[in-house]
Parts: sequence; structure tokens; C-alpha cells
Amino acid sequence: MNAPLHLKFAFGFTALLVAVGALFYWAESASSERYHLELTQRLNAPIAMYVADSAPLIRDGAPDEAALRVLAERAMIVNPSAEIYLLDTAGQVLFPAPAQDALDRVDVAPVTSLVAGDARLPVLGDDPRGTGTQRVFSAHPVTDAGALAGYVYVILGGTAYETTAAAVAGGYQQRIVIAAIALTLAGALVTGWALFRRVTRRLGRLTAKVDAFRADGNAGPNRVDHGDELTRLDRAFDTMSERIVGQVRQLRDADRLRRELIGNVSHDLRTPLASMRGYIDTLVIKDATLDANQRRELLATAQRNADRLSTLVSDLFDLSRLDAGSITPQPEPFCLAELANDVAQEFALRARDAGIALRVAPPEAPVTVLADIGLIQRVLENLIDNALKHTPDGGRVDIVVEPHVKRCAIAVADTGSGIDSAHLPHVFDRHYAVPGRAGKASATGLGLAIVKKILDLHEAPVTVDSAPERGTEVRFDLPAAA
Repeated sequence: MNAPLHLKFAFGFTALLVAVGALFYWAESASSERYHLELTQRLNAPIAMYVADSAPLIRDGAPDEAALRVLAERAMIVNPSAEIYLLDTAGQVLFPAPAQDALDRVDVAPVTSLVAGDARLPVLGDDPRGTGTQRVFSAHPVTDAGALAGYVYVILGGTAYETTAAAVAGGYQQRIVIAAIALTLAGALVTGWALFRRVTRRLGRLTAKVDAFRADGNAGPNRVDHGDELTRLDRAFDTMSERIVGQVRQLRDADRLRRELIGNVSHDLRTPLASMRGYIDTLVIKDATLDANQRRELLATAQRNADRLSTLVSDLFDLSRLDAGSITPQPEPFCLAELANDVAQEFALRARDAGIALRVAPPEAPVTVLADIGLIQRVLENLIDNALKHTPDGGRVDIVVEPHVKRCAIAVADTGSGIDSAHLPHVFDRHYAVPGRAGKASATGLGLAIVKKILDLHEAPVTVDSAPERGTEVRFDLPAAA
């Protein structure tokens, strides 16, 4: 039920009042009926005695029906609802003669109890008409020659009473009672609504504030909540608690990244800095004893370490920006084969000096993809650089572009030393240095991590196929431009 809380309280209160009223009405009706029955029995108790004392009703064991008829008519003048019967000591109906479906015998125990005067009123007895109900009665013993011969049995709610009761059923009094109950329920509903509205008003204001905060604070989807104030407040609390937990998780991740960045900087910068300082100290200390070739060699080595340091700083900066989500791809259509050729030209001199054949396999058809050209260029540069580092002299590095219907694949394959299966799951982890061949610099562990981050931004899956002494192939695909 989506009704406000105060309406739920009001309707619940009304339902409770209806139940209590129905119980009270039942109890009052039952007690009123017993009161009426007891009053009727007490007021009409002398009727049977009047009939029994007016004339001998049993002579020589036989009922005097003529006398009984006269007395019955007189009694009914006094009380039209009375019906007079004559019973023997066993409860057998002697007068009047039982009609069809009527009882020919009644239970005599209530009669003897009432006559004895020790019964608690009202005392109910069988209805000789065979209605199956019990009624209040008046009773008095009848004697014959001084001995108990039977009882006068007067039903005090006979046919005349039932006819009159049916005639007044649904009358003015009943309509008054029904109207009073209806007005009471209506008043209870209005009063309950006003009372509970006042009580729940502050809760409603609190719920509205929480809903507004959740919407303004982007604590969750701006959906329309159904239900009362407590339900909405519970949902809002769940949503905001999820948001708080997510923010705490983000703070922990940010702190972890900060600590990792500090560790990365200290780890990656220490080696080239130490090397540069060592060569520069050598140059300063032994300056007078060094010839021009030695100075040139020391300076060239220091320059190479400075270049390596610059590359490391740039990679760390780019990786931190990717981790922070501050780099957003700007997709545009471009020819993937042309970009591969341009990047290959950047490494052509380095490959030639190392005796490595670097070539781009021309695709069978023009390949146009939709991606961020600058970021994809960085991916190809890192992959080719990594392939050259792990390819021995006389080896080969191939860049293959494969057009497909909806996506286009590109692979960078080398004939280098390959990667053992134990290292494959970690090739894209930052600072995981795959061992290089002798005479080649090992990977810093950042290039492939950057590749993975960029391709994740493009939702482009990347796979690595490699084995020792068989070479390595890194493959990814991009969506084709319309």
C-alpha cells in the first residue's frame, strides 16, 4: 500500500475501533438478551402458579382439558406471549395434544430446578412446538389427591412474541444504532487522520529532506519511490549507505594508488638517478685525468640515463592520469594501417641499427576505425618498443592489420625470446619486468600497463600469445568506423 503513514495509522485505528465495537456490540447484545430473559422470567414467574391454583387440572390421573383451555385463555389475556402446557412428572406433554413435528416430551430437569427455587436465572427449557430452541418459562407443580401429578409449564416467548419481534425488527431503534456506529467510525477516521498527520509530519519532512539529499548528492538513481515515509526513508538510507561505502572504497583505492605512486617513483627513479650521479661524480673527480673520448663516453652514458629517467617520469605521469580517470578518449575515424606505418617509421632507425626487420603488412582493404588516435598511437609505440627490446639481432617485428565486418584487429608480433607461461598473467601489471635477453634493456613494467589502461578505456580486449624461443604476439581490436 502506497498511502502515507498517517493514513495507514488512521485506517488501522479505524479497523481496530470497528473490531472493538463489534466485540462490544456482541457482548452488550448477549448481556442485554440475558437481562431481558431474566427480567421476563422473574416478572412472569407467578403465571404458572396462578393457573395451577385456579382449579384442579388433573383428576384421577387425567387432565381437565376444559379447565385448562379456560385458564389458558385467561393467562394469554394477561400475557399474550405466554403458551400454557401441562406436563406429567416425566415431562410428557398432556395438554394440549402435540401437533405434527411438535415435542411430546420435554426435559423435566430445568422444570424441577426452577420449581425448587435454587436455580440461577434465567433458566431455559425446551420449546414444545419443536422449534429446536430453548426459552424462558414459568412452572408450578400440579397435585392430584395430594400427590405430585405433573407441572404447569408456561412458555413466556411463544408465537405471539416471535411475531411481534419480527414486526419490529429493523425498526427505528436499529436504524439509530446503525447510524450511530457509522457516525462513530467516520469521526474516528477523521480524528485519527488529523492526529496521526500531526504526529508523522516531522517524519515526513525528514523523509523529504533525505530524498532531496539523495537526488542532489547523486547518491543513487533518481527513481520515484513508492510507499510510506518509513519505506522511503529505509530505501534512502540503503542507497546513501551504499554510496558512503563506495566513497570509502574509492578513498582507500586512492590512498593505495598514492602509496603505490610513491613506491613506483622511488623504485623507478632510484636506478637511473644513481647511475647518472655515479658517472657525473666520476667525471668531476677524474676530470684532470680523463681524455676527450672518456669524457664523451661518460657524458653519453649519463645522457642515456637522463633519457631513461625522463621516459620513466612521463610513463608514471601518464599512468597516474589513467588511474585517476582524468583521460577521456576522443573517438574519431582514422585509417589504422596509416597510423601503424607512421609509428613504424619512428622506430625504423632503431630497428635498422639493431639489425631487426620491422615491417607493416598491408591490409587487403582500407581499414578505418573509430578511436582516439593519440591514445592508440601511444599503444602502438609501447608495443613496438617492447617488441624491439625483446627481439635479438637478425630478428623480425611484424605489424599486421586485419579488417573485419564490425571490428578491426591489429597485432604486433616478434621473433624474440618469448615469455614463459608463468609470466604471461602478469605482463600487464605495473612494474612487472619481463626478463630481457642479454644485451637488451628489460622492460620497465609501465609500458604494457599503460597499454592495458588505454585499451580498457576503449573497451578493446587485448590478448598475448607467447612461448619461450617462439616469440610474442600482442593482439587487440577496435570498432570499425561506419
